[in-house]
Amino acid sequence: MSQPITTWRIKKGHDHRVRAGHPWVFSNEIEGSPKGILPGAPVELTDFRGETLAFGYGHPRSLICFRRLAARPTSFDENFFYELFVQAWERRKQRGWIGFSLRLVHAEGDGISGLVVDAFVLHNQAGAVLVVQPSTSGAEVLLPNILEGLKRFTPHMTKTLNISDEFISIVVSRNSRARTLDGLEIGGREVVQELPGVDLEAANILVPYLKGSSVLKADLVTGQKTGFFLDQGFNIFRTLEILGQQNWEGREVRVLDLCCYLGQWGQRLAQFFKEHGARCSVDLVDVSEQALTLAKQNVAPYAERVDTHKIDVTKSLNAIVGTYDVVVCDPPAFIKKRADLPIGTAAYVKLNREAAKRLAPQGLFVTCSCSGLLGRLEFERAVADGSRKALVPLELIDRGGHGPDHPVMLQFPEGEYLKALFLRPRFAP
Repeated sequence: MSQPITTWRIKKGHDHRVRAGHPWVFSNEIEGSPKGILPGAPVELTDFRGETLAFGYGHPRSLICFRRLAARPTSFDENFFYELFVQAWERRKQRGWIGFSLRLVHAEGDGISGLVVDAFVLHNQAGAVLVVQPSTSGAEVLLPNILEGLKRFTPHMTKTLNISDEFISIVVSRNSRARTLDGLEIGGREVVQELPGVDLEAANILVPYLKGSSVLKADLVTGQKTGFFLDQGFNIFRTLEILGQQNWEGREVRVLDLCCYLGQWGQRLAQFFKEHGARCSVDLVDVSEQALTLAKQNVAPYAERVDTHKIDVTKSLNAIVGTYDVVVCDPPAFIKKRADLPIGTAAYVKLNREAAKRLAPQGLFVTCSCSGLLGRLEFERAVADGSRKALVPLELIDRGGHGPDHPVMLQFPEGEYLKALFLRPRFAP
């Protein structure tokens, strides 16, 4: 390592989780006070006898004071990250999840705590945009090495995608709210590698659709998170599988897309219904006018009618009238920290109550939560409470989560944040 390494010793009896592969250590598990280093500085972690457990980076003032990166001594240089990027790409290839935009690095799920990299594949082989999101001090400190390793890796990816190495853009996004937990400022986006001739604020990206891909317009410069939410691909697949069991030929279909952002649910549902001979109308609901503008552009080519509604769904859905054949509820995380649990859970109950009221008697209801602190059972209880208050009994068809490009280690259940329920109303005869 280029920086001098500090050794921290974990308390006796607190090493079981780390030995099992968990990447975090909390400040109350360290002998003495974890001070004396700069945020993000390299740390060797040992047990109470001095036996090395892991190497990573530390933070003297964070509850999560240590984040694991390696089991053996190593320099966290560009070679280290290059190897991890190659492994992450091969992992997705083995799962058949390539050929379209995907998450290349899912933080701890790919062994790089504090880092997300989304790879957006552009339409017509126009190239790819890699959006890098460091959310911790360690990822920020190591960012120069991360970027060099990513540049070395890109030929490995472009060869598979049949894209020229010249057509790769790299963007660093510092807009994650999680950065504040590590004392980092929230910033904008920095284009560190240009892609000539491509408007990144209205980029045509390939997203997974059935056995191929679909084109969706996304803002990769000023949009939320990395510019697009890639975690719903698997749930959309499952939704279309469920709908594919019915005959839609000649039918009039209504879709309600709540918290639509760029309209990916509405677009692919409208595309599905058009391909199956139905006439589909879509109502898009979001609090962002900018998102609604792009969402309408994404849905319009496939729908008979598209209406947008600028609404804060946590307040009221009174402007949304009638019932819908498909209702999708995909809100932002209502629970950011443990103190938010009571209010956030109540928000899920309220929103699902209002969404269930707008479900047609034979309709399909897909409802999601991306609040990692809300467990799956607690989310299901909130949805059940909402449907009970709406007087709409719901039958569970299936459960979902994030796709193969968001790997989760069993030793790190905190990495599983997205939950989805596929439901139908069931009324007594």
